[in-house]
Amino acid sequence: MIESFLSSWDLFQNAYLVGWLIAVVLSLVGVLVVARDQIFIGAAVSQASTLGIALAMWVASWAVAESSGWLRSDIFLAGMAVIFSVLAALLTARGGAAGKESHEAITGWVYLVSASLSILVVSHSPHGLEEVHRLLSSS
Repeated sequence: MIESFLSSWDLFQNAYLVGWLIAVVLSLVGVLVVARDQIFIGAAVSQASTLGIALAMWVASWAVAESSGWLRSDIFLAGMAVIFSVLAALLTARGGAAGKESHEAITGWVYLVSASLSILVVSHSPHGLEEVHRLLSSS
């Protein structure tokens, strides 16, 4: 097994090095997250990302197709997801001081608000209604 690893080093050198770097960084981040009692940060950030995508799709549905085609692009959706994820991470990083909400409570609120708003935005988007009508008419 070690021989096959070493023989493939020339081909996969960058992938192996990046994999080891990611393993070290994620293990350190994991220890930090557990030490700060923020074990649900991944769920909160992913829900904030979903909210960013839902808002981007809602904005794109109201845009005129000819003048702003970039609003319907995957780059815009991904950008909004990243922006909302970073905002959620920054919001959950604050707090935890004496007399304030704990990190875990703020993380819970970010998760709850992001999940609720993303469902509300998608339920009021024109694409969501088209899908509902299509499903109801086919049954």
